[in-house]
Amino acid sequence: VLEETFRYQKQQMDEGHRVVPISVNFSKMTIIYPELVEKVTAMVKKYDIPVGLIHIEVTETVGDMDHALLERVADCLKRLGFRLSMDDFGTGYSNLSDAMKKRYKNLKMDISLLRDADNDVNSRLLLSNLIWSFGSMGYQVVQEGVEDKKQMEFVVRAGANLIQGYYFSTPLPPQEFLEYIRNFEEHCPDLSGIPEAISISGA
Repeated sequence: VLEETFRYQKQQMDEGHRVVPISVNFSKMTIIYPELVEKVTAMVKKYDIPVGLIHIEVTETVGDMDHALLERVADCLKRLGFRLSMDDFGTGYSNLSDAMKKRYKNLKMDISLLRDADNDVNSRLLLSNLIWSFGSMGYQVVQEGVEDKKQMEFVVRAGANLIQGYYFSTPLPPQEFLEYIRNFEEHCPDLSGIPEAISISGA
């Protein structure tokens, strides 16, 4: 999947298209792969594109693995220039102590937190405070699972930097994704009043 993403981004650049970052999930099995860093390094050299065009999301299953190994791999990937995100914060193995280690640039808030916030004032307060707190610590906070304008406005007020969800689009095949990026403002007219700091995650 990672090499396919490199290949796609390289093709878009070569053809002169607008290119936005795309996120790739790394599971526990990916992290423990013995030659992971060597293979990723080879892809960086082979495709010769800005590494910032590919973000790496570490899934919550890595939370129960050897933390020393995770730290070494994360440090190597960051030295290569990759932006690392903790996926699905608030569920499974992801936890506050892991987030406090600051090995990630982004924290993606799990969709379940947003759904709970829709129906419960305490859950809404919790999510709002988490977004604000992590933002104050220097994280880029991503809220996943945004499905309507009310949810979007809530997470924007809370301070989310990146927003992802069906409110903007369902998953798209490559050609339709490219067309969507070309016509983004037409697809999402409600975003015209959002501060420039708010972006859309390319996951």
